[in-house]
Formats: sequence, C-alpha cells, structure tokens
Amino acid sequence: MVSYPRGAILRFMHESRVARSGRAPLAVGVGLLLILLLLSIFYIRDWKVFPSALPGSGEAVSSSAPPISPAETARRVAIAALGPMKMRTGLNAADLYKQASELYSQLTPAQRAMLMDWDGKQDPKAAAALFAKIQPIMDLLRRARKAAYVDWGMPPPKLEPLGDDQARFGIVNQLGVLAYWEAQYRFQSDPDGAVGDLAARDALAGAGVDDGIGMVLQCGGHENAVILIAQNIAGVASAAEPDLAQFTNPAVSAQAFQSGVDGHASMLQAFLNEYANPATRDEAEPFIHALMDSASRKGQPISAGEAVSELQWMESTEQALATTATEPDAQFKPWFSQTRAQAASMPGLAVVDPFTTIGAMRSVAQESMAQGQMLAAAIALEQGGQAQFQSIADPYTGQPFTYTQTPTGFKLTSSVMYAGQPVSLSFSTGAK
Repeated sequence: MVSYPRGAILRFMHESRVARSGRAPLAVGVGLLLILLLLSIFYIRDWKVFPSALPGSGEAVSSSAPPISPAETARRVAIAALGPMKMRTGLNAADLYKQASELYSQLTPAQRAMLMDWDGKQDPKAAAALFAKIQPIMDLLRRARKAAYVDWGMPPPKLEPLGDDQARFGIVNQLGVLAYWEAQYRFQSDPDGAVGDLAARDALAGAGVDDGIGMVLQCGGHENAVILIAQNIAGVASAAEPDLAQFTNPAVSAQAFQSGVDGHASMLQAFLNEYANPATRDEAEPFIHALMDSASRKGQPISAGEAVSELQWMESTEQALATTATEPDAQFKPWFSQTRAQAASMPGLAVVDPFTTIGAMRSVAQESMAQGQMLAAAIALEQGGQAQFQSIADPYTGQPFTYTQTPTGFKLTSSVMYAGQPVSLSFSTGAK
C-alpha cells in the first residue's frame, strides 16, 4: 500500500468536524480511503517542488565513459524534441507560495500549534500578535491569487511510486491551515476581508490540481471555507460579492473534478506511451506484470497485450468521466453502472475496481457544488431577495433548496446525498 499523509488532508479540513456535527469524519474518511485504494494500485508520482539538477548536457564525454543506455538515449531524444524552453510572462504563483512557506517555517512551534487549535481558548494578546505576524504570509497568498500562472517546476505526471518528498502537499496544507485561522480571526472585525482571504486560500488549494488527491484537497478546502462564511453570513456585505463568486460558482468544483480525473488519464496515457516505446519499455514492464499477476491470482490470467488493452480502455473512459460532474444523477448513474460492470468483466481492472474511486471523487465535487449554490441562495435571502432565492435551484434537481428555520438562523438542504445523508448547510444570522 502506498503511504500518504492522510493527517495532512484531515488537518486541512479540520474545521468541518465541528461545523457539521460529526458528519465530516465519516464523509472525509470514506472519500480518502477510496482514493488511497486507487493510489495503492496506480502509483502517483513523486511530489518534488525543488527537483534535483539534471546532469549538464554540454559536458564532454571521455572515451572511457560507460555507454549510454537505450532508455537514457530515448529520454534525451524526447527532451530535445520539446524544443526551446517556453518562457511564460507574468508572475508565477508557485514562487510566491514557496516564499510564504519559508516565512511559515520561521513561526515558533507554539505559534504553529495555535494555528491548529482554533477551537480551543486562545489568549487574546497572543492571537492578535500572531495575526499581525502572519500578515506578510497572507500578503503573498493574496498576490498569488492574482498571479498569471502556477508552475511548481515539476515534470509531467507519471505512474511511479509515491516518494517521501511531499513538498507541495506540505506547502498547501501548512498555508491552508494558516489562512483558515487568519480568516476566522479576521471575521471578527472585517468580514469582507476575511472572505477575500478565504478566496486566496481557495486559489492555493486549487493551484495545479492534476490528480485525485489534489482534487480532494481543493474541494475539501472549498467546503470548509463555505461553512465558515455561512457561520458569519450576517456580517458579509455586498462588497464581498466578487470574492464570494469563488465559492458560489459551481464551475470551480466541476473544474477541480475534471482536472483530477484528466490528470490520472494523462498519467495512464504517458505510461502506455512509455510501454509502447522499446527504449523505455523496461521501465514500464513491472507494472504490467503486476497487473497480470493480480489477475492470475484471481484465476483469470491475461497476456501483456490484454493488460495494455484494458488500460487503454480505462484511459479513454476516464476522459469521458471527467466531464460528468454537472450531469444530473438520473443521467449519470445508469451510464456509470454500465461502465463499472464493463470494468468488472475485465480481469485486470476487476482486481483494482478504479471507478469506485472516481465515483467517490464525483460525490465530493457534487457536495461542493451544491453547497456553493446554497451559499448563493442564502446571500440572496440575507439581502431580501426572496424571488432571487427561489430562482437559485439545486443544481441536480432544478428545485429550490429546502428551507428550515433554526434558533440562530436557518438551514438549507439539498437532495444531493453524500455519505448517506442529504447535503445541508446551516447559516448563522443571530437569534431572531
């Protein structure tokens, strides 16, 4: 089983365990376990933000140097085929995130613990001092949100063992927790500014999503930001609407799902290209043999060609799945059930059941989109727009959300189900 720091993801989404009265641990756990199941079969690449330097290509090779392997020759030919490096113009958000991470590393252990323990009682003077100290970090996150592009300096995704270097995940987790604490503190005096900082945090979570783990990070961070805004909805003014659009626009979560699934399809395609190339086939063969061995242990041996054919089908099917986040369940579920049945009939894919994970990813995206629409409907209610509230429909039924008054505000409920329960969101407007 590939190891992954599940604690990092859970910390990034730590707030929701309180706001959702115990539902989040089950929901998050189900989604993460399913994703880890897929990662145990289809290894995700090493997350290296600072890749080691490659050997210089201009050095002379002495006559006594060992011969270059066919795989190395093919690699050099592939690099040469890329042509001159394309320089992007404008600001690279990843550079700002790395700078922010360096500042984070200067915080004391007590200050880092304080960022992780918003639920506890904190000394007001210490909290104010910490808020002031982390503003240079937040300034970098605010700038990064408006940067021209995000380039972490990593190679294209590949199917290979997950390494120990979790640098990018570490940066996203640490800065995400910090920004969440900062926004909670800022809501006390500047709700509109707090919404803007949550939007900057959301951009951080979505910076370069290209696999399932990145997609869960973005949607999980997106979700608990929406919950925090809902808890402070009474103080949010219309001036925050441009930043609120980051959370009320369902396209944000739909794009995260598409990028996550497309990313894995791209990894599969790169792997298949590697296997098809005689010069690099020896690097890909162990994976094919592992798939063949798994099928044999189930009493359904397959050839290498059959294993490749199954992976080709999976890659094309994933491309089709990537665009289904916004489809109504009535349209999606019959097709998805048929697709899973077809995968189960293939000896290699029947072992890994990859589409269970993709179904779980889609559920995460659905919940995130439904909550964003609930937030838009709640804002309309707070601004007296009853007619507008009626017009903001559940994205999967076309009907208005169910409204329930509570002692401190109201709750909206969707027909979308997640972890066996309808998706809902509570809004605090003060006792009325």
